[in-house]
Amino acid sequence: MKNLSNSTRILLWSARIWGSLILAFILLFVFAHIYGAIFEGRQGNGFQGPEEIFMFACFPVSTVIGLIIGYRSELTGGLISTLAMVCLFTSFFVTQEFSLHHFIEDTGIFLFGILPPCLLYLSYGIMKRSITKVH
Repeated sequence: MKNLSNSTRILLWSARIWGSLILAFILLFVFAHIYGAIFEGRQGNGFQGPEEIFMFACFPVSTVIGLIIGYRSELTGGLISTLAMVCLFTSFFVTQEFSLHHFIEDTGIFLFGILPPCLLYLSYGIMKRSITKVH
């Protein structure tokens, strides 16, 4: 980390701070959902089909795992979370009506706000790897 420039460090800390905020937000909803199911007896409808299971595996499961791994191994975590988000966006367009307006209307801009820290981790990991190969 000694050979990294200030801009590279800013990239890393931007990814960590933004990723931490997203992790806290997502985990808040996951724990609230679990709490509601256990203590308040709320029942959900479950998954409506295999496409919903796949989308759930992409977000929040793989995205959260990737962001957590990103703290230790930026390239691996960034790759996992970025691929998960790309798969989520792709599966949404395949299973739903292919329209960006429809996508934004259903998911809101929230999902687009999750992608930047994934890309920042990925970018930092690539930059760090190229710097370490040079030195």
